Amino acid sequence: KIRDAVGLDMEIMMEGHGYWKVPPAIRIAEALEPYKPMWLEDFIKPDNPHSLAELRNATSIPICGSELALTRYHARELLEADAVDILMTDVTWTGGIGESKRIAAMAEAANLPFVAHDCTGPVTFIASIHLSIHCSNALIQESVRAYYRGFYGDLVTELPRIEEGFAWAPEGPGIGTQLREELFSRADTTVRESA
Repeated sequence: KIRDAVGLDMEIMMEGHGYWKVPPAIRIAEALEPYKPMWLEDFIKPDNPHSLAELRNATSIPICGSELALTRYHARELLEADAVDILMTDVTWTGGIGESKRIAAMAEAANLPFVAHDCTGPVTFIASIHLSIHCSNALIQESVRAYYRGFYGDLVTELPRIEEGFAWAPEGPGIGTQLREELFSRADTTVRESA
């Protein structure tokens, strides 16, 4: 219904959440090919790069994976297995901007684009925008409009400006935003300090 409504004027990405094994993932990909999605993301969990490569070899739809590749070593396994067309990373889950930058550089060395994941909060989203701005192989910056137009603003002092499909990182020290002070005194907030 989406493709019929928007034609080819809008990219559609399909997220599988790692729910599928190889045979059903291939069948789903075959059924989706006429709709020309931009990518299939995490139809198969990335813990077996060879299974993901099997899916990649069975479809013309690009395979994107995976924010669940939590280190550059896991990302390297995906690249060595020829398992992805687009490498995705999550700035928070990989341990920071530095590790995500290394993963993006590995994708660039393999002549592949990378995408920074969203859905893990406004600090991650803003850090990811900064990362994407500085990586020549950034394809897009994943975002969830309902989040950045909704609760993200309740958590941080500054949000990125987003217009006509483009994002501008907030300016200022660090990544250009801070957690709102009032968060620390809310009844639904748990504060844990580590040594």
